[in-house]
Amino acid sequence: MLRTIRKSVAAILAVSIMLTVAAGCKKNSASTPDLTGTWRNLDTSNVSLKYLVLRSDRTAYTLGMLVNNFHLKVGVPYLLESDKITIALGGGNATIYSYTLSHDTLSMTSPGSTIRFKKDADQNPDTWVKDINIAATSSTGNGFWFGPMDYAGSDYLISGVYVKKLYNIYGSNTQQIDSTAAMPGTVPAVVSIGGDIWISTTNLDNSLRKIDFATSTVTTVSTPAPEKVISMARHGNKILALTVAGTFYDYDPVADNFTPLVTLPALSSNGGLPLGYLDIEYKDNKVYLLLYNYLLEMDLASGQFTQTYSIKSASSGLGLDGSCFGLCYDGTSFVTEKVTQGPSAYDIHIDLAKFNIP
Repeated sequence: MLRTIRKSVAAILAVSIMLTVAAGCKKNSASTPDLTGTWRNLDTSNVSLKYLVLRSDRTAYTLGMLVNNFHLKVGVPYLLESDKITIALGGGNATIYSYTLSHDTLSMTSPGSTIRFKKDADQNPDTWVKDINIAATSSTGNGFWFGPMDYAGSDYLISGVYVKKLYNIYGSNTQQIDSTAAMPGTVPAVVSIGGDIWISTTNLDNSLRKIDFATSTVTTVSTPAPEKVISMARHGNKILALTVAGTFYDYDPVADNFTPLVTLPALSSNGGLPLGYLDIEYKDNKVYLLLYNYLLEMDLASGQFTQTYSIKSASSGLGLDGSCFGLCYDGTSFVTEKVTQGPSAYDIHIDLAKFNIP
């Protein structure tokens, strides 16, 4: 699933290429048939392309659905002529397809492949994946100190997975940053609960560690979790922990035990997701997962995603540009770290970005 998500993100970055193609297009001939509407892919194995939605304004959407009802959406322009359609269906650059229309079946052929669609009930891309606009941003400066985050009452905690430090950003002035000494290793998960700060250090073992921020001293080491913990959030008076196996646990700091809740194998980090690229938050009986620029709303009882959101962020196409890292709720808004990358790979600017769910 993670590879499919990365391909989807790459396809979104290809929109600018498609716009260039569409800008130089010829007018459609009078004999060009009307292909607008929703087309269902007859190849059910292609989970990233379940529907193709063609709109009259020459905008197309590919709608996919992965496991656990995780939705994907990619919007690209398309060029339609009498017997050819130019569009990017599988990510990357646009492809010129020859097409035929027979009753309610659309066949699109390029060298080496044919994709067949059947006209279907309308699907609305705007609700398939809901777009989120960032409401406000606050600059926190330049550096590689981004990663998973949490809200600690009035300030924000951020684990810098690249520099292996834990940072406190003051809510009253986000440009003031206080850092601990270096962590014992990469910290892919951090949570503040009851005034205590807990971290996971997956390079050491499966245990969680409570630390004193001022001194970086470890004051408590938990019993080992069944697997390494890659993300955490407050869950009432317990800690909701997601492990490398894709299993959610409740960790009780008082009883010092882990209780399994639900397993989503598709979230297993064995799929190649770098540590620190996924963060979770719990709010109003829902779990929210930030993965790349996707925000997933999940029902903890069933493990099903009940809504997929996409955080809108302009990107120049550089490696980290436009990416979002970390997720928390500060009592008013969701907060993430928005990365802007300059001309150099080392020119990284971080904003705290606030948004609300539409």
